[in-house]
Formats: sequence, C-alpha cells, structure tokens
Amino acid sequence: MGTSKAGYVALFLQGVAALLPWNVFITAEGYFADRLRDTSVHDSFLTWFSMAFNLTAFVVLGLNTVVLRAYLPRPSVKINLSLVGIALVVLVSTVLVKTPSIQGMVFFNMTMVSIVIAAICAVYLQEGLFELTASFPEIYTQAIMTGQSLAGFLVALSAFIITWTHLDPKVFPLLTWAITDRESSAFSYFLTAFFTIIVAIIAFAAFLRSSVAKFYMKTNPDIDAISQTLLDDDEAKKGKTTLNPAKILWLVRYDAAVVFLTFLVTLAIFPVLTSAIQSTNPNKTFQALFTPLSYVLFNGGDLLGRIFAGCAPRAFSGLTLLVLAILRLGFFPLFAMCNLRTNGGVFKNDAYPIAFIIVCSFTNGLFVSLAMMHSVHHVAPHQREIAGALMFFCLTFGLTAGSFASFGVLH
Repeated sequence: MGTSKAGYVALFLQGVAALLPWNVFITAEGYFADRLRDTSVHDSFLTWFSMAFNLTAFVVLGLNTVVLRAYLPRPSVKINLSLVGIALVVLVSTVLVKTPSIQGMVFFNMTMVSIVIAAICAVYLQEGLFELTASFPEIYTQAIMTGQSLAGFLVALSAFIITWTHLDPKVFPLLTWAITDRESSAFSYFLTAFFTIIVAIIAFAAFLRSSVAKFYMKTNPDIDAISQTLLDDDEAKKGKTTLNPAKILWLVRYDAAVVFLTFLVTLAIFPVLTSAIQSTNPNKTFQALFTPLSYVLFNGGDLLGRIFAGCAPRAFSGLTLLVLAILRLGFFPLFAMCNLRTNGGVFKNDAYPIAFIIVCSFTNGLFVSLAMMHSVHHVAPHQREIAGALMFFCLTFGLTAGSFASFGVLH
C-alpha cells in the first residue's frame, strides 16, 4: 500500500499535540510567577508542575500495563478521547488567564488539576498512537517522534528569543510586549495551543477515513496463520495465541533497552548538567544567553536526529544500536569536565560543551526513533499493538529514571 504524505502530516500533528500543553505551561513561567507571587509555591511551582505531570504519567502508564490493559478501548478511541481532553484542559487554562479574580492557592490547585488531566490524556494519546502505528510502516512512528521533538524545539526557541528580547529590546522590538505583558503572552500561548490541537483532531479524523489508514487497520486474514507458527507446541495444539507481555518484551529487548538507556542518560544530563555550564565568553549578553541557547541546541539536535532516522531507518539496529546507546554513558564525564558552576572544569572553551550538547541530543533523537521504528519488526502482527505499548512504557520509564538520576548528578 505504501505511505501517504497526508497521513504522515496527520500523525506528525498528533506528536505535536501530545506534549504541546506541557510545553506551553513551561513557556508561560513568567505568567505563573506573577499569578502565584504571594503564595508559598512562588519559588517552587515549576517543580510541583513537573512532579505532577511526570509522576501522573508514570503511574497511569504502569496501571495500564499491569492492571487495565484488558479494559482499555481500541487505540483510535483512546486517541480521540485524549485529544478532546487535552483541548478542554488548554481551553480552561486560556479562560483562567482572563479570570484575574481567581488567585493564590485556588489558582494553583486548579492549574495542578489541569496538569494532572493533561498528563493522563498525554499518556493515553501517545500510547494509542504507538499502538496504532505498530501496524503501519515505520515511517509513521517516526512522524510521531518528530512531532514531539518539534514541540520542544519551538518552546526552547521562543524562550531564547524572549530572553534575548529582555536583555536587548532592540533585537526584536515587535516582541517587547511578550516580556512587559505576561498575561497577553500567556493568553496567546494557550490560544495557539488550543487551535493547534483542534487542527490535530480534524487531521486525525481525516486520517482515519483515508485509504492508507483503512488498509493498515483492517483485519489481516493471514494473521492467525502467521501467529500460529510462533506459538509453543502446547499452545499450538490448543489453538491458542499468546499475548504474554513478558514474552513480547523479550522479543523487543534490544530496542526496549535502547529506549530506556538513551532517555536515562539524556534526562540525567539535560537540563541539570547543561544548565550548570558557565560560558567563558567575555560578552555578558552571550553569557546570559548561554543556558537558553543550550536548550535550543539540544532540542534542535534531537529534532535533527529524529528526522535523520526517517531518512536512514537502517542506519543502526539490534545489538549494534544497544552498544552505541551504552557508549552514551561517556557523556557523563565529558559534561562533568566542562566549566560548571561547581568547578572550573577541564574543557573551558565554549566550543566543547556546545559540541557535546549537539552530539548528545542528535544521538538521543536518532537512537530512540530507530528503536521505536524497529521494534514492531521483531513480533508477529497480532503482537504489535502490545509491543507498541510496552515500548512506550520503557520510554516513559527511562524518562522517569533519568529525572530521578539527575538529582544526584551534580553531587
């Protein structure tokens, strides 16, 4: 059947929509700081936001994998419901921007509830997407991964531009309002996110009606015959198929390990170590922009890595890819020897951390995308949906483990 450019774009938009709400909450940091100025969480609200989003995502995904798997709806239903839920969360957040009477801890609690709901919807959306595309050509999985990365890159780029405008309003004079009127900028963030998600909903509805989607989503009459050859002798005699998650995880063990290990290393380093690097450039403006620049470089490198995976899907695979993922552990001493705030470091020139950031981020996007794309080829057609869910679980587990590991990295 081949692939469809329109289908690729539709799933690309789903990847953008999955993490867009969380990225908007981060981008509107100044707005939340103003609204929570006289509260006990003024200095820690971002930590609370991050904890609420990541822990909710991990707990929900764990429950789905261990307990709720048999009771969940089919992937397309999960995706549609999640998109609607995300749209409602963003809409409520948009309305709250223009409701200044809601202040203090009441506003904080409402925002926390919104973030928890957004996390739940993001989990089901991404899980549904990876389950759905497990039966499609691997380029569609790459579309989702690239969409997720683009959302992060755009947020990092906007934060960099706003910081630069704050330091020198003459650079982007038309954006001066973004730093002087935080309420208006936050309103524009949420409103843009809302309409983007509406477009994603429409695009997915059109995608489900496309000939490509109908072809790959229809029941394959040969699946039972293919599956039967993969069964144990006892199971084959009984005429039963196996969907044992442990057995499926073993079949995709190399790819699952790559995803987990890659994100473990990345989240332990970025942004804890990268934001602790001090520029040695004598220019004060460049010094102030170095950390936001590192965010742009990291997200940009990650995006390029995911795009390259779509261009060269057979670049690395299997044990070779796992060995390369293990070698990324070498980034720990490399970043530790840069000019950190806690020590002078060996690599004092700014070119070293910039090069390390680009290579680390590029390999992150490349390795994760390749592993997610290859995993479905190691299982039978009837096992691909669960394989997609298990790969997403390993992805989230790696993110969570890396986040916890980052607390001890600087020490």
